[in-house]
Amino acid sequence: MTAKGVLDLSFNDLAVEADVNTCLINLAKVEEQQNGGVTMSPTKTKRRQTETKAIRLGNNNISDVDMLGGALSQVCMLENVHWLDLSFNGIEKLTEAFAKSFPNLSVLYLQANGVSKLSELRKLSYFKNLKSVVLFGNPIEGSKHYRSMILWACPQLQILDFCPITAGQRHRNEIWASVFRRKLYPDEDFD
Repeated sequence: MTAKGVLDLSFNDLAVEADVNTCLINLAKVEEQQNGGVTMSPTKTKRRQTETKAIRLGNNNISDVDMLGGALSQVCMLENVHWLDLSFNGIEKLTEAFAKSFPNLSVLYLQANGVSKLSELRKLSYFKNLKSVVLFGNPIEGSKHYRSMILWACPQLQILDFCPITAGQRHRNEIWASVFRRKLYPDEDFD
């Protein structure tokens, strides 16, 4: 933990759940050494678990977001996490299980990953409290419908790629939703 409420696991070459677990154990050992060899009390451990509001996992080798819930739930209460940085990893797919692991997430950084399909952007709708998302630097960014799909999937979104969403953009997106989404997904009922 670097700052109060922030769990920083960036730049640790994490790829699988075992890597995350090992990193967390090593982090605990470092903290124990800094405290003169004294293990953190159960009360302080519990308080730290509830205080964690942000997790940094940027610049690792994570490709499977589903493994994060299990590994991180041991050191923090995931329902209290509001900010998650997964930038510069190898993530190509988002899942409902991932979103359920972080039910109150409001800020998600996914820039410079491998998201390349519009259908993955639809999965952002699983994050019911998402207010800000960053996805630039993914292959999908070049898609004609990139911004529109995100705004359609997350009508509560306020900031996309560090830019506030304007009323004009929301209006244009309503028009897009009534025309293009039916063309993109003709087999689905959108009403």
